Parts: sequence; structure tokens; C-alpha cells
Amino acid sequence: KLEEIQWQKYMNVLFWNLNYWDSAATLAGEVHNARKVFPQALMLTAVLVMASYILPLFVGVGIGGRDGGTGWRNWHSGSLTLVGEKTGGFIVKTWVVWASAISNIGQFACEQASTAYQLQGMSEWGWLPKGLNK
Repeated sequence: KLEEIQWQKYMNVLFWNLNYWDSAATLAGEVHNARKVFPQALMLTAVLVMASYILPLFVGVGIGGRDGGTGWRNWHSGSLTLVGEKTGGFIVKTWVVWASAISNIGQFACEQASTAYQLQGMSEWGWLPKGLNK
């Protein structure tokens, strides 16, 4: 029911999931034939990202049985690891945790790279001290 949705949390999650898409534009100047390659890459990436969210959620919601399901209405941070454990045991649970950790490291590195690139460009244009363009 729509009344049960916590809209503030929902919007926060949507905003969080859209982070880092803007970082790709920072590096567009380094891509050969960006007008052709960038839309294709972003479309493929969008499909892969949607699949990486939708498929595990379908599996988690579809787990049945009295104690088999995790009760998706009661999900909280870390619930996807329990879904992994119920579907594939300790190995899948561990894989979900490691995949999440590596994803966070990748997002952090991407943000650092795009921020450094922006600072370098601003320094080259004289908007920041010249020491930042090395």
C-alpha cells in the first residue's frame, strides 16, 4: 500500500543510487568518439546496474516457506546477505558481502579520480592555485 511507504527514505535511496553517474561526464574528453561510445556505454551500464538490483531482489522476495523468507517488509541494512545465505549458503553470503565492499571501494576511487580531474582542470584555467595541476 502506498500509505506504508516511507517516502523520505525511498527518495534518499533513489538519490544515493544515482550518485556517480555524473562522474562519467568528467572524463568524457578522454574518450575517443565520445558522441557514439558514451551513450552506448551508459545504456549498457544502466542495464547491468538494473539487473544487479532487480535480480537479487526478485530472488529475495520470492523465497518462500515459513522460515524461508526474510519478510521483505522487514528488510533493513544487511538483509541481502541473509537472502544470499538462504539461497546459497555461507559462500553466497560471503560473496555478497565482498561484492558490496569492492563496490564501495570502486565508488570511492571513482569519486576521488573525478574530483582530482576537476581540481586539475580548474587549476589549469586559473580558478585554483597552479600547484593543483601537477
